[in-house]
Amino acid sequence: MVLYLFKNGLFFLLFVYYGFEAGVSAEVINDATILTGCSSHCTLNFDKNLECWNKTLKFYEQTLVGGLRHYSNVLTNIGFWSIRNKKPPIDFKKYGGETIARMRKIEPGNAEDEDAVIEPTDYEQIVEKLVEKSQIAFETMVRKDNPNQIPLPSVCPLGCEKAWDPWYLMFLISAGISVILGFVTMIFVWFLDKRDTEEARLELAECEIVKLQPKESIADKIK
Repeated sequence: MVLYLFKNGLFFLLFVYYGFEAGVSAEVINDATILTGCSSHCTLNFDKNLECWNKTLKFYEQTLVGGLRHYSNVLTNIGFWSIRNKKPPIDFKKYGGETIARMRKIEPGNAEDEDAVIEPTDYEQIVEKLVEKSQIAFETMVRKDNPNQIPLPSVCPLGCEKAWDPWYLMFLISAGISVILGFVTMIFVWFLDKRDTEEARLELAECEIVKLQPKESIADKIK
């Protein structure tokens, strides 16, 4: 009984593990926007060449360009959404000012950044230029007045947004509950079987005792 429970429990754990791995693998394979190459372990002395640093630089080049492009696209989509839903047009310059204000509140990630490696004027110029480009793209979309216009593409970085399949999670929960109930049922049946076996053994022992007791003869009864 114990071996049977162990085998079923092990089978369930393996099933959950490989099912989870398959889901993650499918997510990674189907996401063509994943960037690799970033490393926080590049050193100045241990590394014998620039392979680590070059891969990391390439990673940030891609993320930098992607981040700027996605920011402009999202701002353009916000402007077009207001028109599509018959809302007052947005003030692009106001959005740019709010972006700069939020950027000013971001704490530096390390001590080096506190030495003014990046000044507020650096990203202010970038944001202003992106806002200008976004407004031009928005005005172009409005002039075209395409009823089937779809949002400009914007992709969230891996880790910020992951695919979630509620049916797969519900299946795992249901399977887990079924296995637990199965274990409880088998344990309950095992206890009942053990009790019945003990009772049968006691009854058999009582019968044996009765058989061993000497019977009174007729003469003894007359006396």
